[in-house]
Amino acid sequence: MRKHLLLHIILLALTSFAIASCAPKEEQLIRSSIQELIVTYPEATLQDIYKSCFQDYFGPGHIIASEEDAREYLNYELQTTDSFPGPLYEPTAYNGYYVRANLSLIANGMVSFDDFFAAFIKSAKEYEPLLSIEEWKIEWQKIVDVSSEFREKLPTFTQDSLMIANVLEGGDYVMHHSESYSIAYDPHYRIIKKEIFESDILPIINAKIK
Repeated sequence: MRKHLLLHIILLALTSFAIASCAPKEEQLIRSSIQELIVTYPEATLQDIYKSCFQDYFGPGHIIASEEDAREYLNYELQTTDSFPGPLYEPTAYNGYYVRANLSLIANGMVSFDDFFAAFIKSAKEYEPLLSIEEWKIEWQKIVDVSSEFREKLPTFTQDSLMIANVLEGGDYVMHHSESYSIAYDPHYRIIKKEIFESDILPIINAKIK
């Protein structure tokens, strides 16, 4: 019995050590991701950091109600949009579990509507939450702590932090881009799982670039 108890204590100690040793690496990943987002999108706010990091864990699954409606809305967005600024594609955040794929890929003829939409829907169908909402709240607090280092570049940091905390406390967790981000960058993209993007979309892009 004592032997088993001692073994259990040792395993707990090793687990705690592993978690502690991973923390600085994760913190640096978060910091680099936030810094890159702010450099790429200077008008971004903490709300946009939230959205990007949330997408990284939860992907597109929370917004797909109907495949037919999703197809119609994608087609509508393409037909009613004149320009699609921003990178062709980029990782959602520091884990890179998902990719933000710009609708310019379709509009510019680089990827067909059907191929793009199929990858998007495939991502939604394979969606599994990587965190529970309670776990996400803990992860978000880590992100807020790192984001506070960039207060000078996030002038609405304090009010955004309080607003997001209130939203989470109220049981909601989905968030739109901030008004300043939407006006400055007019984002038009879909979230696609990294593995699906790399297998189904990226080869098409690379073939067109060559």
